[in-house]
Amino acid sequence: MMEPMNRCRSILLQVQERLSDDDRKKLHFLVGDIIPRGLRDDPSIGGTLNLLEALFDRGKISSQDFSYLIEVFETIDCSDAANRLR
Repeated sequence: MMEPMNRCRSILLQVQERLSDDDRKKLHFLVGDIIPRGLRDDPSIGGTLNLLEALFDRGKISSQDFSYLIEVFETIDCSDAANRLR
């Protein structure tokens, strides 16, 4: 049985793998008020994983609460990603 944090990260991996390059760029732009530019400048898969890690570190997301990320995905019209996190 997978630990809650590992399950949470597994879901995030699945979500980010389905994002287009443009979706990743929009995601990186929208979190600009809380994530330093150095982390936002790399919208690759690896850069997006680093960005998600930074959201964990800043308490914006947790294994029990994806509401911030759901709101971001809804804003950039990634309803599939938002729904997977619900």
